[in-house]
Amino acid sequence: MSLLTSSVDISPLGFKLRRGEKQSIRYALDYRKDPDGEYFSYFEEAGWTHVCTSVNYIHVFSTPGGTSPIYSDPVTTIEKYEIEKENVRVVALPALLITFMFFPLKVVSNYG
Repeated sequence: MSLLTSSVDISPLGFKLRRGEKQSIRYALDYRKDPDGEYFSYFEEAGWTHVCTSVNYIHVFSTPGGTSPIYSDPVTTIEKYEIEKENVRVVALPALLITFMFFPLKVVSNYG
């Protein structure tokens, strides 16, 4: 992916890209709550640079084009999706319960 950017920041509604020299850069997101130094060392050793972190668990990494993906083997790919599944479960279950709580009120208000 080629982007005209010199830096990336996370804003409340997305990313802010700043214009810079044209470069071939690959970006990757990873989700890890309260990471330690070993977590970031793992990415650095694989050729990825930590760009920024948002809400203490969304981490943006970058690398020059041609570098292997962060998760390239089945074991680490499964681990990544297990972590993401847990994060989604924390949000989805309460949202589903709220939907079921308010749906009857909507039906009653339509006929009331």
